[in-house]
This record gives sequence, C-alpha cells and structure tokens, in this order.
Amino acid sequence: MNDALKAWVEANGSELLQAQFREGFLDAEDALDMLREHLFSPLKGERPWRKMSPVYVCKAASLTEGSQHGVTFSTRPAEPGADALSPAEYQTYARIRELAPAGSAVVLWFRRGQCSCGAVYEAPTVHVCISWNGYKLAREFDLRQRKENA
Repeated sequence: MNDALKAWVEANGSELLQAQFREGFLDAEDALDMLREHLFSPLKGERPWRKMSPVYVCKAASLTEGSQHGVTFSTRPAEPGADALSPAEYQTYARIRELAPAGSAVVLWFRRGQCSCGAVYEAPTVHVCISWNGYKLAREFDLRQRKENA
C-alpha cells in the first residue's frame, strides 16, 4: 500500500477500516476497493458490464459439454463511422462520459461472442479508467439490455 493510499484510508475510511489499518490488518485490495467505490460514485446508477456467457450467443452452446458448439469471445475498440449505437446507447455513453471523474480515460468498446454454428452476439460497453497515485482503477459499463437468443 503506497503512502497516498494510506493517507486516503486515514482521511476517508470508516472507524473500523481505520482501526484495521492502524493495527496492520487492512489488505491493500480492500483499501483499493473502497477507493474505487468512492471515485466511481458519480456512476453508481449505471449498469456494470457482466462477463458475457455462451448462452447469450447460442443457447445450444451451453446445453451439453459434448456439444459441437464452441463460443469464442473478443473485444475491440469502437470505430467511429463503422460502428453504430442506438439513440438510447449513445445517450448512456454520453452520460457516462459526462459523469466520469475528471481526467478519466473513457473508451467505447464492442464485446463480441461468436458460436461455431454462426450465431453472433455483440454488445457495446464503456470502459472508464482512473489513474490515481500510481494505481489504475477501472470499471466497465453495459450500454444495452442483454437479450438471450430465442
């Protein structure tokens, strides 16, 4: 735990966390989680991205272990002019950009799942990264409602 994080815990931690810290029982990851919650609090109402599962791409891929369906996943940055967002997705993206803490890196990504049967699911997400005293703290947000294939 670096000095800046120690000072932040001393100034912002609950009495319990401060006691844990003083006695040497506060894990750096717990302190970073608390800091992350604090820094990302302006985005508290936004939907976090949840890891895509094969069933979002192809229901058959998750039916049996011996299935011939194989799902692969990839992530790529959005390409203005080549990628499109719905009006609702763009509105969410713009709101996240506006609410993100000053100095944050805000990047639009596309998450894609593709099954060997040809089924595809693609979802736009927003990755927000804050550099804070040598730490890179990140969160990713979902821009749309996920739908399972019928």
